Amino acid sequence: MSHPIARRLAEAGVVLVVRETTTEAARARIAAGRAAGLVAFEIALSTPSAMELIRDLAADPALLVGAGSVRTAAEAYACGEAGARFLVCPWNEPEIVPAGKRFGACVMLGALTPDEVVEALEGFADAVSVFPAPSLGGPAHIRALRTLFPDVAFYPSGGIVAPRRCATIATPARPSSASTARRASPLSRKTTTPDCRSGGPRSAARSP
Repeated sequence: MSHPIARRLAEAGVVLVVRETTTEAARARIAAGRAAGLVAFEIALSTPSAMELIRDLAADPALLVGAGSVRTAAEAYACGEAGARFLVCPWNEPEIVPAGKRFGACVMLGALTPDEVVEALEGFADAVSVFPAPSLGGPAHIRALRTLFPDVAFYPSGGIVAPRRCATIATPARPSSASTARRASPLSRKTTTPDCRSGGPRSAARSP
């Protein structure tokens, strides 16, 4: 699996996951991330004015913005229209895939076990979101999955704490995320600090 957005997430290294209870707090977190040099952001749809935030970030071609906690085809379509380049669902919800593909977005469906990974791939996911990764062994669990699926991009999330604020769990091409920030390993790097995730194309980390 080599979706171009997955590769860009891997290059970005860290995906800042924005999940706030007010629009003001979300904008403040985004501003802090941009000031720190981050270019990839995942806006959780539970955040007030999420679509507006996605649209604002998508207007800057230097940034890579996606949507988290995407649950329905209608939400996926709205996110694509707003400019989201990647869509993350913490479980396997195939109905979001066609809408995401229509806009060229990288669609990540949730899975924890080998059976669920296969189901996500059969649902035409571009990458696999692993949540909650920490409770299943964190990096060790992702490494184990990768022995079975070496070419799959995993996007781990759920609060993997790294020694440095936005550290990453690297593996060949995977992105990751951290509670408010995620780090990317070509889709399998994720960093979670109170707000830092990492991302990248084969194994990535993020929060739903």
